[in-house]
Amino acid sequence: MMSCCILMSLSIPVFAEQAHPYYTDTNRTQITLSFSSGKATCSGTITGKSGTTSITNCTVTLTASNGDVIASWNNLSSAGTILAFTKTTSDITKGETYTLSVTATVNRNGSSETVSDSVSKTY
Repeated sequence: MMSCCILMSLSIPVFAEQAHPYYTDTNRTQITLSFSSGKATCSGTITGKSGTTSITNCTVTLTASNGDVIASWNNLSSAGTILAFTKTTSDITKGETYTLSVTATVNRNGSSETVSDSVSKTY
């Protein structure tokens, strides 16, 4: 009698995604930090839920790993459900790690909440 053992190898892809906190008035925050030709591009969207009247007091900050603020853009706002931004700075150094941080206030149905997000990347 011959015994056979068949081993099967399963390949299961695993996707890592940054965890986002639950917000009452906000559907999503999404930010991206990219580098090209000595410039950093900081972009993103903040999307409020239905009934959002505005997104205000948005601050976008790019910080080096030593804590130095490389660039900051303040008081961005949108009179609607979506705030989108794209900002660029050339004051960056190859090999350095940068953190893009965003905070904003989402105003919906007479209430408001502060949302924030961040992402780090090495140039």
